[in-house]
Amino acid sequence: MATIATSPQPVVAGWTDLLQRGWTASQVVEKVNELRRATIEDLPPQGLVDPDCFPEILTTHPEMWRVIIDARDHVLGHWCYLSLSAVSYELASAGRLCARSIRPEMVRSVSELGWHDIYFLTACLAPELRLTTTSLLFGRSFFNSLHGLAEQGVYIRCLCANFATPEGIAMARGLGLEYRGEHSVRGGVYSGDFVQILQQKAIRDDNQGQLARSFLDHYPAVDAT
Repeated sequence: MATIATSPQPVVAGWTDLLQRGWTASQVVEKVNELRRATIEDLPPQGLVDPDCFPEILTTHPEMWRVIIDARDHVLGHWCYLSLSAVSYELASAGRLCARSIRPEMVRSVSELGWHDIYFLTACLAPELRLTTTSLLFGRSFFNSLHGLAEQGVYIRCLCANFATPEGIAMARGLGLEYRGEHSVRGGVYSGDFVQILQQKAIRDDNQGQLARSFLDHYPAVDAT
């Protein structure tokens, strides 16, 4: 992270990194919306986050998103997940929550320890970065974020996602999420019981199994209720 200012290669950056470069949250939203338009074909306005209220979400919940940025301040990648209230999560899992309608009051803080239902809003990457080392770091940063929450006592009960890009669909596959149907705006809805997914992966003798076991080491040995 500390090498963002000098690195010739695109790097994964969070809110603190962007603040050091003089960015505002409104600039982040603008650039992320531009990236979504460029990477998701025929994306309607409802598929873009609201520039009037989403900056507050980004600054209040900086652990829930990352961007890939290059030395010229171009945003080349972005992922964002949100811990949603029960009502909002139900809408999201049914494919009826559009990006434009998301409001700060729908999002739970991960300072609230215990079980959370997570909505993966987006994962998009510029085509030139797909299948590169940077793309691997991009995906790893997402899992590192979730793992950091587990270390703090924040556990994921259910996870759903709206994915319309190749990297998003690949993430859904890697997470073990099941396809549930089309989203009302664009792409598909994927979801799953995160604890069950971890338990299924934990028996594997590979990197995914090792990662799953590292999560379960932090999760309480009780039902996610």
